[in-house]
Amino acid sequence: MNHQEKTRTVAKWGTCIVFAHLADFLSKRTPEGVSAIPAGRAHLFLRLKTKPNTRRLVVIFGAAATRAPGRYPPFFNGVSLSEVLNASVLLFDDVAHQFGDDVSIGWHLGTRDIKIQKIIPTIIEHISSHLQADEIVLTGGSAGGFAALYYGSVVPSTVMVVNPQTDILRYYARHTRNFVSSCFDWTEGKSLESCFTDQVFSLPSYLSGRPPMRAVYLQNDSDTHHLERHAFPLLKALGGWGGPRDASHNGIDFYFRNWGNDHAALPPATYADCVNHILAHGTDGIADILVASLCKHDAARQRQEANVS
Repeated sequence: MNHQEKTRTVAKWGTCIVFAHLADFLSKRTPEGVSAIPAGRAHLFLRLKTKPNTRRLVVIFGAAATRAPGRYPPFFNGVSLSEVLNASVLLFDDVAHQFGDDVSIGWHLGTRDIKIQKIIPTIIEHISSHLQADEIVLTGGSAGGFAALYYGSVVPSTVMVVNPQTDILRYYARHTRNFVSSCFDWTEGKSLESCFTDQVFSLPSYLSGRPPMRAVYLQNDSDTHHLERHAFPLLKALGGWGGPRDASHNGIDFYFRNWGNDHAALPPATYADCVNHILAHGTDGIADILVASLCKHDAARQRQEANVS
């Protein structure tokens, strides 16, 4: 991160505290706002917003970032969401974004030299400890959903994911190749799988051998790619039959509903309703909350459109 990039970071997000190294970060109480932790040739950016009088922590993993001239890392998903959740909120940017302007997605997997999958659990445990958090929810959509499922298997927590990828080699080849060529020195003729020495890149094979976790998997039922290449393979690996039917396997509750076309994001207000329900009541009844919230916010949108017309 050069001086110019530091200036842009400060201008966009306010004060950014740059630590000397990971041990320096872990030796101190995490400050409010944006922190940068050196990680190899890059920095791991995170943003903490604390909420007084609560022992709850929500961790949000960013999804793919739109790369365009004038847009620079860090990219934080969930800034608006953090204002309405009944918890302190920790946001992670994906370190892969710093390895090329064409790298829009990295699944919080790290790079050949930056072992992010070992670093992030330590950071979450450090922050949850100083917040005295007794309830942790990990969440994310799409690529952020992959990360939430993985980290939820190693950090005691409840997980909520939306339209996640579950195997990066089943994702669109152009994006995967951009990622592995920039972050793992992949070249044509080399198998993509061989790039990963100790990184988890396929959740079906990984989670099928892990203890049960507490997770809610929300999938838009018109998103054919994520149904067929990500949700169904995970269901099958965990013992399910692999169809768009609500099911529970290995602690993961799968719900298939519709909230738009293809890879539509869950409406922000509904996302907040679902996470706040989990914080207050756990995962029981989440399907009813999802449907009721979608109906409520759709009705509000229709009334607003009618008033405009």
